[in-house]
Order: sequence, then C-alpha cells, then structure tokens
Amino acid sequence: MPQSSEPVIQLQAVSKRYGDRTILDGIDLKILGGEKVAIIGPSGSGKSTILRLVMGLEPYQSGRISISGRLLPSEAESRRERRRKLQKSSGHDVGMVFQQFNLFPHMTAIQNVMEAPMHVLGLSPSDARLRARELFAKVGLQGRDEAYPAQLSGGEQQRVAIARALAMQPEVMLFDEVTSALDPELVGGVLNVLKDLARESRMTMLIVTHEMSFARDVSDRVLFMEKGRIVEQGPPSQMFSSPENERTRVFLAEILSR
Repeated sequence: MPQSSEPVIQLQAVSKRYGDRTILDGIDLKILGGEKVAIIGPSGSGKSTILRLVMGLEPYQSGRISISGRLLPSEAESRRERRRKLQKSSGHDVGMVFQQFNLFPHMTAIQNVMEAPMHVLGLSPSDARLRARELFAKVGLQGRDEAYPAQLSGGEQQRVAIARALAMQPEVMLFDEVTSALDPELVGGVLNVLKDLARESRMTMLIVTHEMSFARDVSDRVLFMEKGRIVEQGPPSQMFSSPENERTRVFLAEILSR
C-alpha cells in the first residue's frame, strides 16, 4: 500500500522511567501513514512500552509524542491537563491488540465486537452487528458469532480481539506480541490474519513480535531495540541479511537458530 510522506506517529526524545529504572531512553521515531513497522529485540528492551505510550495508556517523563499532529500528555503535566489532552487526542484513531485477549466472558463473540462501536461511536445495534459480521469474515470467524469466549480456542479469541479493535476503524493499529499467549499450533492462523490485514489495509501498523519470519514478511521497516534504545533500523531485507550493528547480528543469530 502507498505510504504518506507525513508521520502519523512521532516520538521526539521520549524517555520513560519506573522509579530509578529507565525503560525508554531518548527515543526518536517517526512512523509514516500506511507504514508497517515491526519492533524486535530482547525482553525488557522497551518494545511494548512504546506501544503503551502511543496508545495513551501511560504517561512519559520527557520528550514529545504526537499522533496525527495531536500531542499526548507527559507526566510533567497536571492530571487535569493530561486528561484534557487525552480526551482531545482520542479520536478513536489508535487501536491496540494485546497479548491477552481480555474479552468480556459474559458476552458472545459478536457482542464483544459490537460493544464499543455502539457505546463510543453511537452505531445502532443493527449497524454494529453488520460491521462485526464483516470483520468476522475478514478474520476467519464465520459461524462463531454467538459463541462465548470460553467456547473459543485461544486463536479464535485473539481473532475476536483483532476484530474488536478493527471495529473502531482506527487509523493506527498496535499489535503487542499477539501470538505469545497461544499454543504453537494456533500461531500460524493468527499471523496469517495479520499478514492479510497488512497487505490489504491502508492502516499504519506498529507490531511488536518475536516471530522473525513474520516481521520479515509483513513489515516495511524493522526496528531493533535494546535497553530502551533503538539500536538499528532498516528495511527487512537489510536487517535480516546484513545488519550493521554487532548486537543486532548476535540477537538475530541466536533467535533464528532456535
């Protein structure tokens, strides 16, 4: 898909700390409209924290984060000002799929997908149901509309979670290790859904993953992170065949040999 020349996501000198521990250390990052970017690196390197900050789930200590030109609040601002900025920036333009499915257990699969479009976007039940069914077809869940989460496999539950995020029609989609909680035999089906979405959609996608072949196939750009910093980035062809940084080479050699 063609990309915009303007950044949809922009982080400028962003730092995030928990007490004395630095999680992100002066991150500079621009994600263009329509770009598919994979973030790889060892556990604890700050990958998921980037997604949580972009989603507005946590404040950051310093720097600037903007989504489509709208600033997200930093921790230095008052609670009231942070709330005001989040409300102003929450045009439902960012969706996120987490490691855990977090479905409402008392609702059917289709009710889980219909809930936010009805109560946040104001869709009628019939329009929300139509949108949900179209998304179920996209993610391969036809015929599972009325099943409850406990009646679904882990892979099916994650597909419902993907459909739920897509139902809000976000401009940006964030995926945080969406296969890490799945049994190995279910991983491929969910990754195929994401591959189809990346190929067919104009959405900007930021993907944290340990699935290297998936990152290579789906992304326009790959970032390698360690200790809260972006160590190296580039197109997948370069990152996986001839990375320039020694730490990147060691990480890829280790993880690809498993």
